[in-house]
Amino acid sequence: MREIKFRAWDKKKKEWVGYEVGGVMDLTYSGKCNAFMFDNDNLDIPESVEWTQYTGLKDKNGKEIYEGDIFDCPYSNETKNHHRWRVIWGNISGGFVLQRIGEACNQNQVHQTVSNLVHREIIGNIYENPELIK
Repeated sequence: MREIKFRAWDKKKKEWVGYEVGGVMDLTYSGKCNAFMFDNDNLDIPESVEWTQYTGLKDKNGKEIYEGDIFDCPYSNETKNHHRWRVIWGNISGGFVLQRIGEACNQNQVHQTVSNLVHREIIGNIYENPELIK
């Protein structure tokens, strides 16, 4: 069974928040979740928090791949031209897909699936490294 995990990014503080380093909340198969505590020690989720989900995959270094992670990889089968891609949820495909950075989010034109990334390396994410999406 696939692990269901989420990261929490606090847009105001510009940092990952949560009970673990990286702001990860882990849901178990039973549906129970580990405690997710914020500064005020309760389960109220501030509006400034943005959630990203774990894809269930890891990159070539064993790092978990989440929504918003960024990769630098060849466009299709070309080896000369590299493009940056970010992981998004594809409503049309019903799964995690890659959006080429700099293109409008037209999900009919998404070129790669996240499973293509297991031999690639995460170079950052849209939260901690916004310069990578410019």
